[in-house]
Amino acid sequence: MNNSSSLESAPVPKTLSQYVYTHLKDAIISNELQAKERIDEKIITEKFQISRTPVREAINRLAGEGFITIDQHRDAHVRELTLADLQEIAQVLGLLDGHAMASILDRLRPADLTALEKMTAKLEKYLQEESANKFYQTNFAIHEKLWSFLPPGYLYTTLKIGASHMQRYCLNAVMPHSHEEMLKHSSKHHQLLMQSLKKKDAKGLSTLMRQHWSPDL
Repeated sequence: MNNSSSLESAPVPKTLSQYVYTHLKDAIISNELQAKERIDEKIITEKFQISRTPVREAINRLAGEGFITIDQHRDAHVRELTLADLQEIAQVLGLLDGHAMASILDRLRPADLTALEKMTAKLEKYLQEESANKFYQTNFAIHEKLWSFLPPGYLYTTLKIGASHMQRYCLNAVMPHSHEEMLKHSSKHHQLLMQSLKKKDAKGLSTLMRQHWSPDL
């Protein structure tokens, strides 16, 4: 396992299980832990001087979220996502995010919209600079900020998990089309998103989110 730098750099979370979960997940999304790579419980326990219980809890949680597979021998490996997997995740995100956006319209204050506009402006800047990683990071940060207005629950959790899979794809996958096409597609939609949020156009947001998350992957 070659992700020691990622696992060492993080702030201490509330529990050991959450600590391992967060940093294994970050390592998977960033491709420090690559598809099919084995996750060795013993190495993690020795690295952090912890018992196997929180490590197993973290691995089981990641398996439940589709980041890891556990075989009949209880060996854990990073799951390799297929294009079909991503297409299904994108469809689910599109449907759920449209509902989420409609449900938060009355919770957004002028100051919130201003902050979102500033983040959206950065997308165009990163597009011009051809900074794909910065673009994607800001892109997902915008969605996370919007979802922060949702009450804690299944909708919020499902959107976060799905977006993490999409982020992993955007940062690491061999695209069927260029990153530039993806960035232009996303930048345009984020501008339309801001317009729809300001107008409180729930119907328009529902249509836009379906298009936004499914760019012919």
